[in-house]
Amino acid sequence: MVFDLSSLASQLAGQDARSATLTLTQPGFYGSADPTETFTLWDFTGDVTALKGYGFTNPPNAADAAAIREDLRSGISYGSTVISQPAGGPLSSITITLDPMAIAAINSTLDSANLLFAIGGFSDTLTGQQLLFQSSGGGPNIARLDVVPVPIGGVGLPGMVMALGGIIALARRRRKAAA
Repeated sequence: MVFDLSSLASQLAGQDARSATLTLTQPGFYGSADPTETFTLWDFTGDVTALKGYGFTNPPNAADAAAIREDLRSGISYGSTVISQPAGGPLSSITITLDPMAIAAINSTLDSANLLFAIGGFSDTLTGQQLLFQSSGGGPNIARLDVVPVPIGGVGLPGMVMALGGIIALARRRRKAAA
């Protein structure tokens, strides 16, 4: 999955991301015979611009496709989740909390000239010809990246409330000591 972080950069207005989730909004049907599968997200070290250019109508050649698949299922793990086989029908949306390595990569991408961020997913518990997602909806809305910014000043509202409370308590102590 390739995300253009341009709109995210303007939403964050120069702040770093503190946390993020990736939601697969149209995962399709569960295709494993096993009751659960572990799905792990991975970094992508290849050419993100080239990766973005590939699609159903413009697939990579066989060698490039194999290299892309291997890159997207190895390297630095960005988080994982256990997906359970649904009772029937397609899977519901799947949300994965991204780990600190992913947050650092997002922040690094936001600080770069190329605002394209790629992340891949793979289930290493699949065997044989099993697929985790069969007949996924595909298209531009298959996944959503949601990011929470670091609070202004890095303290956040709870920290500001505690600091203000400390200032008030200190002022009261000084008034009592002066009286």
